[in-house]
Amino acid sequence: MKYFILTLGLFLTTNIGFAQETKRLTAEKHNEYGLIYSLPQTHLDIEVVATKTTRKAGPYYQYAEKYLGIPGAITQDSEEWALSSVKVTPYGVPDPEEQYLMQFKPGGNGYIVLDENGLLLSINTEPVIDSIVSTAPKQKQESPLDNNEYAKVYSEELLMSASTVKMAEVAAKQLYRIRESRLNLVTGEVDELPADGESFKLIIQQ
Repeated sequence: MKYFILTLGLFLTTNIGFAQETKRLTAEKHNEYGLIYSLPQTHLDIEVVATKTTRKAGPYYQYAEKYLGIPGAITQDSEEWALSSVKVTPYGVPDPEEQYLMQFKPGGNGYIVLDENGLLLSINTEPVIDSIVSTAPKQKQESPLDNNEYAKVYSEELLMSASTVKMAEVAAKQLYRIRESRLNLVTGEVDELPADGESFKLIIQQ
């Protein structure tokens, strides 16, 4: 009767660094006022985000409708993947077969800026460098069904029940008591309220 969603980022093709080193080459006498640069090949950075939904059947799923009025309970464990988004970002990589010599006039103070691989970024001006920001994968959402965590709230009456039907009935009654207690907290109909907002939030979550 519970499910949780896990979102993962799957990153394909190349792994791009965020910090890019550049080098500035100045046309001077020692290089005969000639500067070599490369034309780019277009590569693609593909980011795929997929959502994994895991459904787990609770220990008393067959009694969910009888005792809680919940139809269509999950009857068996299952996993499902769905494609959430695809982002394609083009970027340039120097083409070793497309290198050229740029000739400047003597005394012109011309310069070019290349990236660390020799790709031309700008001529006689400082480059504007774009960075690719990837989406961080979301962490798995915790579920009370993980490692049978729900068993921590079993009451003595539930543990001593002789049959699964009786255990389901006792568990349903306990759920109703929890709901009533939560409602009383929210409406303030309790003898003593939590000391502060954080305590109140923690009690509601628990």
